[in-house]
Order: sequence, then C-alpha cells, then structure tokens
Amino acid sequence: MSRNPANSNEASGDLCSLGSVRRGLREMVTPHATPESVGEIELVAHEIVMNALLHTPGEVYAVIVICESEGMRRLRFWVEDCSLHRPSLRLIELWETRGRGLWIVDHFVDRWGVEIAPNGKSVWAEFSLDGYMKSDPPFNLLESGAEILRGVRWRLR
Repeated sequence: MSRNPANSNEASGDLCSLGSVRRGLREMVTPHATPESVGEIELVAHEIVMNALLHTPGEVYAVIVICESEGMRRLRFWVEDCSLHRPSLRLIELWETRGRGLWIVDHFVDRWGVEIAPNGKSVWAEFSLDGYMKSDPPFNLLESGAEILRGVRWRLR
C-alpha cells in the first residue's frame, strides 16, 4: 500500500506526532502556496491523521507529495492505516462534540477519497497550488505521470 517519497521521518507514534507532521508539512508547503492555503492544508492533514490515530489499530503512515503536470502544481496528502473501515461523511447533531473532521476535509480540499487495499486503506486529499477547480475532470497525481517535486513520508505508529 505504501508509496515511498524520497524523505522518510519517524514520529512519536501517538497524538504528539501530529505536531511533527504539521511542522514538516508547513515547511514543505509554504514556498508553494499562499498563507491561507497553507493553513487549510495543515488543518486537513491534522484531521486525517487524527482520525487514523484515534480510530484505527496498527501502523499509520502519513505522506505528502507536491507534483507538477502540464504546468499545474498539485499537492496530495494521504494517511495509510491497516483498517478496512471506510470513513464517510455522516449527519451530526449540533450538540455533538465529535464527527466534524471529514466535513472540514470536504470543505477545504479540491478532492478527497478513500482507497481500499488488501491490508488496509489510504484516506487522501488533493489541493491545487495553481487555481485548480473542483469542476475540473478527475486527476490522480500519482497515476498521471506527473513529476514529483517534493515528497515526505512519516511513520506515525
């Protein structure tokens, strides 16, 4: 299931590892995105990592890549875990204190989804760094032949 970018990092394996992912992501993305976009990307990454650490057993990996294809730069962030449970948007009541993470993800990204593999799943989110719109046709960064400009992988647990 794992796709290995050039740089790999180890994190603490608990919720404290969110900080190292956010710092690394911010350092990598800042030269390529607006300050507002960096904050949105960081928030989405936080939500996806948090869900994996709280709701799945076993190993968890986070990966970010920045690619360029046909003059467009795009970012894809994903978290791999060993659970086969497919997360989905669900209706929540106003008084509920949990359950908003995927709504946050859905609001800020150009596209997100879940890929199931025999040994787990990958929850991913894509962002345009050059004005990509949700109405554009689907585009998979990793299957398009796009050039990977930067990539980092964290082992979280």
